[in-house]
Amino acid sequence: MKISHLFFRSIAVAALAALSALFLVACSDPASGDDTGKYTITIVAVDATGVERLDANQTQATEGEAITLTATLGPNRKVGINIPGITVTSAVITTSGGTSTFIMPATNVVITAKFF
Repeated sequence: MKISHLFFRSIAVAALAALSALFLVACSDPASGDDTGKYTITIVAVDATGVERLDANQTQATEGEAITLTATLGPNRKVGINIPGITVTSAVITTSGGTSTFIMPATNVVITAKFF
């Protein structure tokens, strides 16, 4: 009888721990920024060669800040910039050192930079 009681008690503790973990995950909001009200800016480079890259003037920003993106390109190369749901000025940069800008929303941002 004691083994059975310990078994069920162990199951109950494990179930409670699992529910607690699910609650914490469900309550966390990845778009909510950190305690300072800043949201992250992440750049994902696709098909970049050599020294090619797209850099943001900051990695975190508050809502409403102007963010500048600067491209480093190889000869005769371009980069297309896509940020779902956000208007980007100069969505294609055609010169190395060329820039593009957007206004930071109240959410974390993932920028796709497609080099071609």
